[in-house]
Amino acid sequence: MFPSTVSDTPLFYRVDTPHLPNAIATSAYGSIVDNPLLYGSWREVQWAVVDQEYDTENIVDPVDLHNALNTQPWHDAGFQGQEVKVAVFDVEWQGADWHNGELGSVRTHDCFAHPSCEPTIDSSHPRFGFERGIHGIACAEIIRDVAPEADLHLVRVLGLTSLENAVDWAVREEVDFISMSLSFFNESFYDGTGPISNLMNKLRDHDIVMVTSAGNYARGHHRTAFIDQNVDGWHDFEDLRGLPIYMGQGRRTVQIVWDDFNQCGWNDINAYLWTRDGELIGKSTRQQSPYAESCHPSETIIAEIDQEQWTFLTIENEGFGTPNIDVMARGNYVYQTHRDASIVDPGMHPSVLTVGAVRVDNYLQQGLESFSSIGTIDSLIQKPEVVGPNGVDTISYGSKGFFGTSASTPAVAGALAVYKTAHPNLSNYELTQQLIKQSLPDIEWMESSYSQHGKVRLPTPVQTVNTPASCSLSPLLLIGLMLWRWNKAHL
Repeated sequence: MFPSTVSDTPLFYRVDTPHLPNAIATSAYGSIVDNPLLYGSWREVQWAVVDQEYDTENIVDPVDLHNALNTQPWHDAGFQGQEVKVAVFDVEWQGADWHNGELGSVRTHDCFAHPSCEPTIDSSHPRFGFERGIHGIACAEIIRDVAPEADLHLVRVLGLTSLENAVDWAVREEVDFISMSLSFFNESFYDGTGPISNLMNKLRDHDIVMVTSAGNYARGHHRTAFIDQNVDGWHDFEDLRGLPIYMGQGRRTVQIVWDDFNQCGWNDINAYLWTRDGELIGKSTRQQSPYAESCHPSETIIAEIDQEQWTFLTIENEGFGTPNIDVMARGNYVYQTHRDASIVDPGMHPSVLTVGAVRVDNYLQQGLESFSSIGTIDSLIQKPEVVGPNGVDTISYGSKGFFGTSASTPAVAGALAVYKTAHPNLSNYELTQQLIKQSLPDIEWMESSYSQHGKVRLPTPVQTVNTPASCSLSPLLLIGLMLWRWNKAHL
């Protein structure tokens, strides 16, 4: 079954004017307004999307998370994330009791309300309908469960502008790890360029590790090059009706982006969504012109679906080229799905740790979840680097479980915080590389390129603490130690 959707998503515009007075939200790089006509370059705001899956039929065991990550021996040894600063960037901070005993002491920061991120999050009065949810709280609960002594911060991030503020805040506050189970669409062609990637570079330069979700888009992604053999201006899908997409009831979104970010206006794409009977139920026909301030190589169809059904996407090009086109029908099922290269911003960025999802119960024997995205446009960048457990028991979601790469991401971030407690002298990036190289490889994944390394699981704490990477014994000292142990055993 499909999840319910919220229909009151507001339409605002991003302008490249920093700290604009009376703007809805501002940053050092741009502002959000409700009327772009008075300003220069602008585009429609794309809100961040939570990477949650829904599986209400399976009950999970709350102890499985600790079994999967091998956290209990670390807790028993005193390594619980002390003095490690972890931030959760998220959209949904509404609808759950923050004082349920699970989160303990946390600090909150509203990076949409003010560029400084100093205001606290108001969990009682969400400004927008799409914020109503407990996703962020559940992510924080997982981190607290894995790293109970971590210095935990909850950060309200709704889109690019508030993410810019949040990144600047993280740099000022010297955060160690960020857990962000969000995807950002239509800000680039998912090729390592654009404003989201610039922010990831800034985090990397300050040794802040962004741990982000691979996304749950393996079943709703299609990539193609525009083909028009009969020169009628329409893309030639294999099905003459268009690209088949199975949609659930409610408000549904299809996003189309193409590789004209450096030359916007060469192609002018229009997108249409039809029923099986040929009824038009949604379209997006924004003009892409090199002379327009609002030129942006993307289209977004929003359609109200009255019942689950097959729909058909058609694409028209009023321009002159044959662009590469990326279709993302998130939360829906594309008949000709392309699982590879279904990771979007920021998960495709080389400096972030991108996390796929494996079922938490029987974790070591489970394969990659069918929804978990893999791959990037650049074949040299293999994503995700690791996978982590999902289907996790949390206070917010209860025993029905928290599913999706949304859940596996904070689990891995929490494991990093625990690991850092034992290796405080390593940089955050050195420590991250050390941990993921100790993840458990899976032959099936390696052959299928589903993960660069495998399943995250903490090693035995005695081994890793007694022989940290930053310390080595000289050969003479090692021989002397071996002789001392032999003499002690034989006296």
